[in-house]
Amino acid sequence: MTGLHRLGRLVVFGANTDVGKTVVSTGIVRAALKNVKFEKVVYCKPLQTGTIRGDSDVNFVKKFCSDDSVQNLVSKELFSWPKPLSPHVAAVNDPNKPTDDQVCESIDLFLSKENACVSFVETAGGVLSPGVQGTPQADTYRSYLPEVILVGGSLYP
Repeated sequence: MTGLHRLGRLVVFGANTDVGKTVVSTGIVRAALKNVKFEKVVYCKPLQTGTIRGDSDVNFVKKFCSDDSVQNLVSKELFSWPKPLSPHVAAVNDPNKPTDDQVCESIDLFLSKENACVSFVETAGGVLSPGVQGTPQADTYRSYLPEVILVGGSLYP
């Protein structure tokens, strides 16, 4: 991963849900942590669902990066809901449900505050999966103009 020093902010999208975004995110976060040029690496999960089962992508990343300069890792979940559903369904009765603009503003605020050389933002579900307001995530994050990694899947087990 010699190109890691040029990344800045990177968004990890999936072609669908359960294609391995968190595993790929963990791998690139670990690679960044091993890169001595980075004093700080940031992992952000803006929308997390399924926390009632104890699932958290932030916890997964921390667990599998624990042997690498974990003191240089800053990770945060911005909005979460207990049910393991698409964010727009999980948040339907949440009176504090953020707008798409608030999600992007929260990402920018968090990443700006941390001021890391490299930051990774992992989305929920697939590129066209709906965000909190039902807008496809590709459209929600479009104004963000991110560098993107797309994790694909296979029809074969």
